[in-house]
Amino acid sequence: MPCSTSFLEEVEVQRRLAATQLAAAEADHDVVSAALARARLADLDDIVAASSDLAVAVG
Repeated sequence: MPCSTSFLEEVEVQRRLAATQLAAAEADHDVVSAALARARLADLDDIVAASSDLAVAVG
């Protein structure tokens, strides 16, 4: 079964949070926090892509 809408909504909430954290870290010139936020965004993008791939595979 493909991922539920509520799961994908939660992923989107987490993406917005990570994007906000990234912006704040960049504004503060906090290189470590910015790198962590970028990694978190990349992980969340991977989750969205995998969910999409699963939805296509399941049909």
